[in-house]
Amino acid sequence: MRALFVEHAFDKLFSAGVAALSATLKRDGHDVELLRVDHHVSEAEYRRELRARTFDLLAFPCMSFQWEGVKRFAAWSRAVTDAPIVVGGYHPTFWPEAVIAHPAVDLLCRGQGEGAILDLARTLDSHADPSPIENLWVKSNGAVVRNECRPLISDLDALPPWDRELFGIESLMEFTSAASIFHGRHHMPAAAGRGCPYNCTYCSNHGLMTLYRGKGKLTRTRSVAAFLAELRGLLARYPQIEMFEFWDEIFGVDKHWLREFSSAYAAEFDVPFCAFLRVELATDEVANLLAEAGCRLVLFGVEEGSEEYRKRYLNRRMSNRVIVDGFRRCRERGIETVALNMIGLPYETAGVIRGTIELNREIDPDILCVFIFQAFPGTDLFDLCVREGYVPPYDAETIPWIENPNVHLVQESITHDELMQCYRDFRDLQAEIERKRGRRFMGVTPC
Repeated sequence: MRALFVEHAFDKLFSAGVAALSATLKRDGHDVELLRVDHHVSEAEYRRELRARTFDLLAFPCMSFQWEGVKRFAAWSRAVTDAPIVVGGYHPTFWPEAVIAHPAVDLLCRGQGEGAILDLARTLDSHADPSPIENLWVKSNGAVVRNECRPLISDLDALPPWDRELFGIESLMEFTSAASIFHGRHHMPAAAGRGCPYNCTYCSNHGLMTLYRGKGKLTRTRSVAAFLAELRGLLARYPQIEMFEFWDEIFGVDKHWLREFSSAYAAEFDVPFCAFLRVELATDEVANLLAEAGCRLVLFGVEEGSEEYRKRYLNRRMSNRVIVDGFRRCRERGIETVALNMIGLPYETAGVIRGTIELNREIDPDILCVFIFQAFPGTDLFDLCVREGYVPPYDAETIPWIENPNVHLVQESITHDELMQCYRDFRDLQAEIERKRGRRFMGVTPC
């Protein structure tokens, strides 16, 4: 079976999800190709690219902000090929009815895709009926078969390493942000595990917990031995690597695992790494373990400066003192810190945002990031925004890219001008931190 992934590309040109699916297919003997397209491509150009390729399955990975483009490319594809078109990723997982209703879409995949795409490939090879495949919704004889999700993969060691070669990772590492979170060269993405044990209302984690209730543990980690074996292999193949970026939603949630990893990594590797961390987990012991292993930088979600607001609307129950102390512990051990913030949240006022700015001033991170909140399907805050009328339900069809500061919730608690002024004030603090550190801002592009 020959699969063609069509990636509606944005700044990040490496997709861990597609890399995982491609590796699974290739290990089973199937052929995989990648076609990158962006919003500038014309219908004629796209059709020409598609006609130049041979494939049995056309697969579109799709996050919510990509759906508008995916709809267009899927329609253009149908005029060129009769091959089945499948859409997978966060958007079809949490907005399946709209996706399967698209006339060019034959199937969609909800949740983790390795087992489903492997079953689909084997089914296509044998010319069998894909309708019973778990995780898939399938159009069949004028109806839609809506299958349940299979249990989560518990043994992550059984999965092959990401197929980085599909993306030409060696070339991508030469460009800032093409395959990395940070705008630096020779950074290599990797992950030790999957899932997150927390339940923040702006994140899809709650939706995944609901989808997979009774189907296994959402937060899983590879063995230290298997993870280090992959890193060892990557260094052998790409000796130019200067930093590993661990894309785990939260790195080292299991403290026993982190102790084993820290000791083993420090004994063998001298390549620094960065990771996402939760402030409550940044204890003295964890900060010591990360520093000893060679962690250069950690990313913390601050999000909001008001303890009351965080607890009530974001389900983040840490105090401001815990946040400040988490940053301090890392800084004292020579680990640089990134503070991630959102503004324009539901019910937020200009005064609340100014409190977030002041908390960041007290934190004094090495890198400060601020994003305008967007409500994504599959999150509690999306449902809240629909109920309040801030986001019509159909807006899930046309969600914009998150780095556009002029796209935000329209609500009574804050005007557009007030929000833009707060955004400028945040950027002023960002510039102040840059001057103090004596360097330009190191950009961050979410993975």
